[in-house]
Amino acid sequence: MDDAMFKRRLAWKAFQHVAAYNSAVFEWFWKQTKSGEFVSSFNVFLERSSSLRYGQNPHQKAAFYLDKSLSDVKLGGIATALQHHEKEISGNNVLDADAAWNCASKLSTPTCVLVKHTNPCGIASRDNLVDAYRLALEIVLGWSTSSVVLLLYL
Repeated sequence: MDDAMFKRRLAWKAFQHVAAYNSAVFEWFWKQTKSGEFVSSFNVFLERSSSLRYGQNPHQKAAFYLDKSLSDVKLGGIATALQHHEKEISGNNVLDADAAWNCASKLSTPTCVLVKHTNPCGIASRDNLVDAYRLALEIVLGWSTSSVVLLLYL
């Protein structure tokens, strides 16, 4: 990287930092007014939380971004979920996990959702996650394989 490119990159990072700070100050002042009015514009700052294996297709690059203000699991959805598999997920896996989350997050009992191409193909709620997983798997075994398994215990 030449010197000019290095300076441009540093300038970009500095302005990115200042923009995030200005947005936070704007939001703080707006909340102090308690006017209930809609703001004319707002900025959303997302932080890259991980690189994805690929996007919708294997030749596409992809990344997963997180809104750090949504630290609560119920607000952050899959963005704040814990992944137990070490392999990087793909963009399609993110869509499947989001579909599973949308199915299970409304339930109050331990739930397992099996999803393929954003379609739930097995869902079960039981007193514990092991039984929920076994029942959801029984539903699916006859006709499909699942790409995403979401286990939810609130």
